[in-house]
Amino acid sequence: MTTHSSGKSPASALRALAFAAVMFVTGAAALIATTAASFASETIFLKYDLYAHGIRIAVLKFDIQLSGDSYTITTKMKTKGIADLFSSSSFGASTQGTYSASGADPSQFALQTEASGPDRSTVVTWGGSQPPHAERNYHVDAYKLEDVASALAANVIDPVSALLGIMLGSPASLCSGGNRVHDGKLVYDLTFTRLQRDDFGSNDAGVYRGEAHQCQIEYLPVAGLSRDKQEKLRAENSNGLETHKLWLAPVQSATLGRTIFIPVGAVGVASGTQVVLYLNGATISGQPLNSQSVAQR
Repeated sequence: MTTHSSGKSPASALRALAFAAVMFVTGAAALIATTAASFASETIFLKYDLYAHGIRIAVLKFDIQLSGDSYTITTKMKTKGIADLFSSSSFGASTQGTYSASGADPSQFALQTEASGPDRSTVVTWGGSQPPHAERNYHVDAYKLEDVASALAANVIDPVSALLGIMLGSPASLCSGGNRVHDGKLVYDLTFTRLQRDDFGSNDAGVYRGEAHQCQIEYLPVAGLSRDKQEKLRAENSNGLETHKLWLAPVQSATLGRTIFIPVGAVGVASGTQVVLYLNGATISGQPLNSQSVAQR
């Protein structure tokens, strides 16, 4: 990955990692079952700096806890630099659930957004064979709620669990398939395609060095957008899609006893602007991702 230009809103950047977005990312396919685990639990810490037009605009952090067949993920994003001066905002998200050979199975996703005006919070819960249920502390137009309800199904997952699905996918199925995603407000489809191997070397930004694979993520809004935003998106993209690039690196997980894939960079374009996410902090069980990488920049 040698991209060094940038631009796009922090909220859209989270989708580019899902894009769980912050986030995103920010971060966000087939999962395989764990076998004999060497350790009871494992912690993965990831910190991304978001750049627009070469200027850092936000920081996105993921704290991922894997234990047995369960996961808990905490995500935080905060505007920085010039973006903080013009529009200070932050959000936090958390999700928890279980994973198996059949995929991610979230039980709860919570999102808290702080910006100008009242803080907004959303909690989405899953149970049994029913579609997820969302509780919000803010108003949503009735027509949007109707559109969302008609688009939901029991197998819809949250954006952060979608990111986990990409990370825990098997090498043979890396960046394939897709998910329908619900963040408590919007419903959208994510489709993943593996493009090519694209290793990270000394000329690349971020903490990671080594093997990497470039993937494409297509983001298609399904329900929850205002009619004005729907028309604007169709005007910008005839098929309504937003396309993002994601770079994944193979890393050994002691808990799972196999390779997982860590997002080490992302690029997205929307409304004619671009944002670049650089991985500037990363550890797994307190150690750098591999012997060629460092923990922090």
